[in-house]
Amino acid sequence: MPHVISAGLAFRPSDAWLMTLDVNRVQYSELTDSNSPDLFDFSATEPTVLVVDDGTEVRFGVEYAFLNMQRPLFLRAGAWRDPDHRIRIDDTSDCLSTNQGFFNCLDATLFAQGDDEWHYSLGLGWAFEKFQIDAAADFSELVDTYSVSGVLRF
Repeated sequence: MPHVISAGLAFRPSDAWLMTLDVNRVQYSELTDSNSPDLFDFSATEPTVLVVDDGTEVRFGVEYAFLNMQRPLFLRAGAWRDPDHRIRIDDTSDCLSTNQGFFNCLDATLFAQGDDEWHYSLGLGWAFEKFQIDAAADFSELVDTYSVSGVLRF
């Protein structure tokens, strides 16, 4: 697991509004600190060197609470920057220049560098006397994620 250093701020301009900012520095490079053996060619004399860069995740969120309702409703929205943290082969310029060229190119294709990505999220929460239900959606270019959770109070 990579180490993470985080800092955040929350600002409540009124009882109904909440704004948050969170910054996380993730040391993804700890995942590849030791060289990995070649992934597909077990006869390779040189190990395939896998790398991943450290990244900074920046998250911003806002919540509006309808506090005047008998059962408060919370609307949420946010955005966050997901830095590229795909494990990759750093140098693929000579993938065909060795005797094991096919396997080097296979590794380079499967472990290619990606791009940073922005995520946008929407959510809502509804609080009742004995339970609360929350739902959220996170949208990005590569994947959309949906979640629902509940809390039961005893």
